[in-house]
Amino acid sequence: MTLIVALQGKDGLVLAGDSRGTIGDPRGLTAINDTQIKLFQLSPYCGIGTSGASELAAKIIDEFKGILFTKKLEYADDILNELRSCIKSRYDDWFEKFKPNDRPGLGFILTGFQRDTTDKLIPRTYFLASQTDFAP
Repeated sequence: MTLIVALQGKDGLVLAGDSRGTIGDPRGLTAINDTQIKLFQLSPYCGIGTSGASELAAKIIDEFKGILFTKKLEYADDILNELRSCIKSRYDDWFEKFKPNDRPGLGFILTGFQRDTTDKLIPRTYFLASQTDFAP
């Protein structure tokens, strides 16, 4: 089980999570790894936490960082739109022959700031999950 939290405080945002990864049935023999990376900085204004199939999430985030660099995206709302497109595309490519309920579970918490029309930074937090077709 993964714990990822995004908290808004008076002076900013905090994104935190555990680092435990488990493989197998928890009722029996299970492999445990306490060095899973589940948090990623996407820009100076935005970070993301992952849950579910961590190897899939890490692969998507790695590919997505290339898109961020190319398109020079920094703020939460802009990143959200590209991120959802990237996740859906990869997930659908990898699991096109599986029924939605048979696909591995995958979740993302995106948190960061968006600039408004007055150049003020507005906090944003979004949750995207495979069970809801990654709708924010």
